[in-house]
Amino acid sequence: MTTGAGVAEVVIYAVDLARLRDFYRAVLGLDVQEVGEGFVTLGPPDGALSIVAMPAGIAAELARRPVVPITDAAIKPVLLVASLDVALDAVGAHGGQPAEGATTWTYLGRRRQDVVDPDGNVVQLAERA
Repeated sequence: MTTGAGVAEVVIYAVDLARLRDFYRAVLGLDVQEVGEGFVTLGPPDGALSIVAMPAGIAAELARRPVVPITDAAIKPVLLVASLDVALDAVGAHGGQPAEGATTWTYLGRRRQDVVDPDGNVVQLAERA
């Protein structure tokens, strides 16, 4: 059944807004659509990724700590990429890493792998079919 419902946007909070902007632009190959005070939106209007700066006090506290993958979050975004292999190369080149024990697998016709962004967020990359 088609209802017109879907995911309009994913929001990720950032310790370092510029660092996450650069990471996701490189990994996903998305253009900047909008920039405002404390946020940047990448990609098309439907299915956009917005990166929002954390409040300064929280960001400063987190920036003093080593980055630890957030593996117990209640949600994990799945982000589409044109080529999983190219995206995985960009992950390492821009401060991310494969998630611990991550392997590439196929589900719903898409190759996938979990990665950790420079702030420790675990996201799944899925290659467009």
